[in-house]
Amino acid sequence: GIAYNYYIYDLDSNYNIRFEPEELAALLSITDEESSANSIEALKDLCYNQNLTCPTKIDDLTILDSATLSNNRLIFHYTVTEHAQYTISTMQENKDLIKASFITSLENPDNPIGSYFIKSCAKAQYGITYIYSTQDHMKTATIDISAEEIKDISKSIPDVNND
Repeated sequence: GIAYNYYIYDLDSNYNIRFEPEELAALLSITDEESSANSIEALKDLCYNQNLTCPTKIDDLTILDSATLSNNRLIFHYTVTEHAQYTISTMQENKDLIKASFITSLENPDNPIGSYFIKSCAKAQYGITYIYSTQDHMKTATIDISAEEIKDISKSIPDVNND
């Protein structure tokens, strides 16, 4: 099986995710039709499970407030803390660099959960949107990765199914 352990700063506790070998085998033996339908359910589960731990302090500058699904998009809502050394304006000015950094991170095949997440988005034909807001929600910066771009990223990640 596979086990992941996360430390949640705000709760001062560990969060564990474990997949038993039979659960992994079931995930890997799903047909394309089942996979497409199950991908949206997998994304709903991702949002539900992520939201159980929100708000989650990502680092000293960023808090993940929630994850939602809307209009064929997986949306992550973040708050940028007042102690941030960068501003929403700077993020807007550097959207292309930030997006390229996110894509590079998403293409990492060494992260099985991330790979499964990207494959699920691709099969569901969902894009990903990252929305960063100031604490008063007066300013926002949005980074969009289209469903087509997610599909391309997905192609760069090797399948774990060895059939």
